[in-house]
Order: sequence, then C-alpha cells, then structure tokens
Amino acid sequence: MPNYLAPEEDGLTTRDSGEWTEEKLDYLMRYIWVFETSMRAKPWRERHYIDLLAGPGKCRIERTSQILLGSPLIALTTEHPFTDYFFVDIDHENVEALRQRCSESTLAPTVTLKEGDCNIVVDEIVHHIRAVDNRRIEGAWPSLNLAFLDPEGFELRWDTIAKLASINRMDMVINFPIVV
Repeated sequence: MPNYLAPEEDGLTTRDSGEWTEEKLDYLMRYIWVFETSMRAKPWRERHYIDLLAGPGKCRIERTSQILLGSPLIALTTEHPFTDYFFVDIDHENVEALRQRCSESTLAPTVTLKEGDCNIVVDEIVHHIRAVDNRRIEGAWPSLNLAFLDPEGFELRWDTIAKLASINRMDMVINFPIVV
C-alpha cells in the first residue's frame, strides 16, 4: 500500500516543479513549525491553515524526479497540527489526489477540501473564520490563521489577498513567482 503522507511515489498525480521548490517548501515548513510551536498552548478557539492553490499534495522535481511533500501535506504532517485545514484547487485531478492523500491522516476530519476558483471559494473560508471569531467563549481567544498563497501565474487576484488580510490574526506567506 502506498504511503500517501510520505515524500515518495504513490501512484497519484504530482505537480511538476522546478529545483527552487525544495527550498521554498523548506521555508514554509520552518514557518509552520515556529507558528504552531509558539501558538499551540494558547487558548485560541481554532488555528486554521489555508492553502488556496493547494495542488495534489506532492511535487515532483522535473530535473531529478525527486518527490516532495507539497504545502498541504507539510501542514498536515507538522509536529503540532492546526485545528482546521482549508485546501482549495481548481483542478479536479489535483483535488482527488489530495483527497486520497489527506484521507490517510488522522487529521482527515479537520480538512475541508474545495474544488473551485480560489478567488470565489475564499468567501466561504472568510465566512467560517468570522463565525468562529464572533462566538463568545469564556476564556478562549478568537481564531489564529495562516494562509499560504503560491500562485503559478496570475490566477490569484489582489482582492482575494485583501479578503484574507481583513481578518484579524491572519499571517500570510505569499510566493510571487517571477521568471528571470
């Protein structure tokens, strides 16, 4: 049986990626570790991880064929997990591969996986977070949120970033792809 949560071939689709991907994902992994390690003991109602361009969950480096965990699986397999995950991708094949991979995690019930345009689906995510923050719970702080935005081109609109930025306690890691 394939190990869907390990950086190895599992027979499902992968995202073809360049050599820079390993370094980018390493920075993300370290950021998540610091974020969750420092905040997990605080009385947050929920800690959300949002990946609006999640892809299939694994990357294949084109030059070497090395398999890496993609951003959603890095977040899902971190030492100190988030309470909720929102993964979005417009490509059906990517969504189904990510769904299969996430199903192997004990955290699968905390994953919301949406197929669609991230610029539209973001409204549902923002609505959920605002609902969490509007609940009155004695001794609990509102939500804490981390969004990873990694477009391959121009598919991410600025108003989508503004919607996420309008939420209090929202960290955003944004990768701007450029070709030199």
